[in-house]
Amino acid sequence: MTALLNDELYLTPEEYLELEEGNEVRHEYSNGYVEAMAGSTWEHNIIVLNILTELTNRLANKPCVPLGMDRRLRIRRPESTFYYYPDVIVDCSGNKSLEAVDPTVIFEILSPRTRRKDQGEKLLNYLNLASTRVYVLVDQRRVHLTVHRRGADGQWGLEAITDLDAALALPEVGCTLPLRTIYARLSLTEEP
Repeated sequence: MTALLNDELYLTPEEYLELEEGNEVRHEYSNGYVEAMAGSTWEHNIIVLNILTELTNRLANKPCVPLGMDRRLRIRRPESTFYYYPDVIVDCSGNKSLEAVDPTVIFEILSPRTRRKDQGEKLLNYLNLASTRVYVLVDQRRVHLTVHRRGADGQWGLEAITDLDAALALPEVGCTLPLRTIYARLSLTEEP
């Protein structure tokens, strides 16, 4: 059924979903290759909690719903399939299944182990989802957000936010997140 390749499992999408069913360890699936998710740091968990709490409060009476790391995201193309567990998504589609397929906003918290994948493979896959309007990479070691935003013309723009007194505007879902809230309870440095 499975073969071990480069310390990763190789599975069909169906085998992967069977593996995930009831498994305590979550895995991400990259077109046949399965990798166990890395453990998270205290800082990572605090940032996720801060973002989810703030989004929950700000989107309470709106159709968009913030969801955490247990919501699996499926990306399917004719030639490839991917399953990820983004740190936070905002889903405005009304989809209530276990799998997200149309997120509007995606947040990933960067770590040394995940940085390459978050800024590489996931970046390409997230930006190619028709529903995605914003992909935010949050550095957990310093005050730094990298924001990929789809413009009205469909083109992607890039911005960096490094001022703790600034805010991340998310007009796509009708709210703004202050960086002080995202980084609350952490002692991080701002970039010069």
